[in-house]
Amino acid sequence: MSNNQTNSSKYNLEERTAKFGENIIKFAKKIPKNNITIPLRN
Repeated sequence: MSNNQTNSSKYNLEERTAKFGENIIKFAKKIPKNNITIPLRN
C-alpha cells in the first residue's frame, strides 16, 4: 500500500468513525425518556 493510500484509508476511518458517532447521538435522542433509558442515553 502506498503512502497516499495509507493516509486516505486513515482519513476514511476517521471520517467514518465521526459519522458513526453522530448517528449514535441522533439515535439516542430518539429513545423515549424513562427510568430505564435515561442512564443509557447519558
